[in-house]
Amino acid sequence: MNKVRGLNWYKCDLHLHTVTSDCFEDQSVTAEEWVQACLDNGLSCVAVTDHNTGDGINVIKQAASGKLVIFPGVEVTCGDSKQHALVLFDPSKDSKHVNAFLSFIEVYESNISKENYSTSLSIFDVAEKAKIRNGIVIAAHIDQYSGLGPFSDENKHKVCEENNILGVQIVHKEIFQNSLKTEDEMQNYFNDLYPNISKDIWLPWVKTSRFFQDKKIAKLTFSDNPAGINTPKHGLYGIGSRYTWIKMDEKITIDSLKQALFMPELRIINDFDFKESTQFHSSVYIEELQIENTTYNLKNSMDTINFNPQLTTIIGGRGTGKSGVLRLVRNSLNLLHDIQRHDEILKDHNEFCRLKSNDLGVFTSETKTNLKVIVGESQYFLKFENNSEIKHQLKVLHVDGTETEIPVDQISNVIEKLGIKLFSQKQVYDISKKPDALRNFIDSSISPMEKLKNKLQACLEDYRKNLTEIHNMEKRLKEKSVLELKLKDLENEENKISAPEIVELLEDEKQFSLDRDNINNVFKTIDVKIEKINQALSVEVSTLDEERYNVSSHPELFAINEKIKDYLLNYEKIMSDSINDFIQFKENIISDFKATKWNTELLEHSEKLTKKREEQGDVTQLILKKELISKEILDLKKELLQLAELETKVVDLLKQKTNIFEELHSVRKEMRSVRFQFIDDVLKDNNLLSGQVNLFRDFEDYLYKLREHFSRSTGFENDFEKIVSYVQKGKVETQLQKLVDLIKETKATDKNPLELSGRFVNLINDMSQLQLEEMNVLFPEDEIVIKYKSSEKEDYKPLSNASAGQKTSAILTLILSVGEGPLILDQPEDDLDNSLIYSLIVDRIKKSKSKRQIIIVTHNANIPVNGDSDLVLVMNSNKLSFTPKEIGSIDNTKVKDSICKIMEGGTSAFKSRAVKYDLNTLIVD
Repeated sequence: MNKVRGLNWYKCDLHLHTVTSDCFEDQSVTAEEWVQACLDNGLSCVAVTDHNTGDGINVIKQAASGKLVIFPGVEVTCGDSKQHALVLFDPSKDSKHVNAFLSFIEVYESNISKENYSTSLSIFDVAEKAKIRNGIVIAAHIDQYSGLGPFSDENKHKVCEENNILGVQIVHKEIFQNSLKTEDEMQNYFNDLYPNISKDIWLPWVKTSRFFQDKKIAKLTFSDNPAGINTPKHGLYGIGSRYTWIKMDEKITIDSLKQALFMPELRIINDFDFKESTQFHSSVYIEELQIENTTYNLKNSMDTINFNPQLTTIIGGRGTGKSGVLRLVRNSLNLLHDIQRHDEILKDHNEFCRLKSNDLGVFTSETKTNLKVIVGESQYFLKFENNSEIKHQLKVLHVDGTETEIPVDQISNVIEKLGIKLFSQKQVYDISKKPDALRNFIDSSISPMEKLKNKLQACLEDYRKNLTEIHNMEKRLKEKSVLELKLKDLENEENKISAPEIVELLEDEKQFSLDRDNINNVFKTIDVKIEKINQALSVEVSTLDEERYNVSSHPELFAINEKIKDYLLNYEKIMSDSINDFIQFKENIISDFKATKWNTELLEHSEKLTKKREEQGDVTQLILKKELISKEILDLKKELLQLAELETKVVDLLKQKTNIFEELHSVRKEMRSVRFQFIDDVLKDNNLLSGQVNLFRDFEDYLYKLREHFSRSTGFENDFEKIVSYVQKGKVETQLQKLVDLIKETKATDKNPLELSGRFVNLINDMSQLQLEEMNVLFPEDEIVIKYKSSEKEDYKPLSNASAGQKTSAILTLILSVGEGPLILDQPEDDLDNSLIYSLIVDRIKKSKSKRQIIIVTHNANIPVNGDSDLVLVMNSNKLSFTPKEIGSIDNTKVKDSICKIMEGGTSAFKSRAVKYDLNTLIVD
């Protein structure tokens, strides 16, 4: 284990013999070999306790120098009953001091190192004389030979009640822990250890062991270093085979050992109870804070504040900077999010952690701090530089020597995972008086709560989405009856247009229209042909120039030219006759068509069509209208089919809505269960506090949600009170649904079942159906009820009925019970009930500090003294400085003097009060 400032845990074997005892088997063993055997077995503190002599101490101390702490001691055989007593003295003492004590109890040089020699004094007398010489007595191996077996119960009680015998050494784990149930089992057990042992011998040992089981006196386990298995001789073999973990000051003294034995529940772990996984302190703790160049320490000087992994208390008068230390810790951690809602605390912090200006601020342009946090085997260095562009840095030094620099944007997440919490008294009081603050504090300490809250939020979003879909679909479904009426009207109109004679007439018109188009096309092509022939006739063909080519000069050319002229004349006549023939052909064809039955039917059809137009209008428009109506009917039928599908979807969505609603209930019940289980686990070992979680019963939270839903942060007090009162009357989830029904009734009718004001009814009338439905899930938060009692004899009282000091005491106890990360408290005892500081808070500090680091700035003596502070920082009242005037554990004499002076008003004042209280037995000069 690494040694830290203040109290430390040490693996101790305080019953060891050397070659100076006659019964040490191998007399050739050297002091160096003896010390090395202790070191090889992981011991850090031992006692030399030879039989009736101190002669072997000096040589062992010399060999152990700088390696192992040695308590000079002796094992004394006392009185007629021959009880063995271990007498130990301060490590600064030597053989001479022990031998002088032996003379003091009438064990003289002629009898040294003899196990069987007994002083005439009883163990009580020896203990009293040891106290005079500032020594302590531990009753050795009380459950075997030379133990307390021969003692009457009266004398055993005396061992526990007097302050002179500070502990008892237990040997037999199986007996002490009741592992052996029957006499046969016990007899067999002892037969394996001692030859020819009878019940008459071991039965008093069993009774003695069981007598001390539940007594508050320190129970210790040491080896008595046997030379081998089941041998009465001593040797190197057994050194460290049995041991006790003892918490003592970093500088081990007899006074520190005394303090450990006075508080065995906090400072003693014997090897019956010790497991390799035993947690002496949390694996996460703040080790030190280095502070450079503030207005308290200018000119490049550095102050270093050390912290113990368990309980560190910071004390001092007003203006000594004790709270300033915690402000610098908060600043180093950049842990401001938890005080954003506390204006006064935030202002106080910001006025302190800023550049010096007038009377505010302790920073200079060169101010730096370096906070060292131990996390397992890694070291986290949180560096703050006031003049740096990036003020906060975090580096991690790993056990293998490698370094990791954390990106600036991830530092807060890393620190959050360390679980460091910092509270001022005002924050604690805020939690005690505000249900939501208490609930948020508890929720922040429950690891699965964030996941449950995300699940709840997802359910609420699904519920609102579901409501929106249902609302939109139902809005469309309201159109169904209108569409159905419209469809019927259109179908009737279509039926009128679709009468048989009109249908027949329109069909004939289509056929005749096609025939006409065909016939007209024939006539059109004839006309085209005639036109083409006319165009050909209009083209003139040239002949020879007659003046140039006359008969006399060119008779052959003249003849050709005449031939051309004759042909052209004949051609034109032929073509003209053809045209006339085509025209006549066309007229003949037309006459033929007119003479056909088809033309007769056409004329009859035209007559009918003319008559129908006179009756109903343009038949062509009727045809177009019929087509439009048919299309509209088709579209309406499609839309009505979609609405039918929507009706099915709405049914499914309503089922889904019910399922989501049930899921919401399930998640909220799980949250309530997790909260209750957490509180139950936290307070299971606390006899003065109890807690319960009432589902949906925080009506302050409901009022807040209700006002937020109506967008009315103020006003309408009577109306909101009536609504909240209605919801309170029964099972909340049922009442909420009934409430929505009543509000719907108010909106839909002239009724006002809740007797709300007219202005509030107007608010309701302005609400959408969706807003109304959402009120079904405006669940109040769970009500967390903490109850307390000042003593175990009293009945529990609700915290709501307690005074401010009682509330704060109870909540502070809860804070101390929650979490395993470092907990930093700034003067939490302000305004607290003094009786509860001791009964609730100090008790919880003692129970919590082994699993988490606690750092407290305090001016209440109960906390460092009765909380058994592992390290006390006494701040300097004579000058502004972050360097403590005194630093040490509660065992340190100067620290104790400072506590008495600062917190008790000095020794005289303390003694004076003791006289007033008639506590004269506590006054020791």
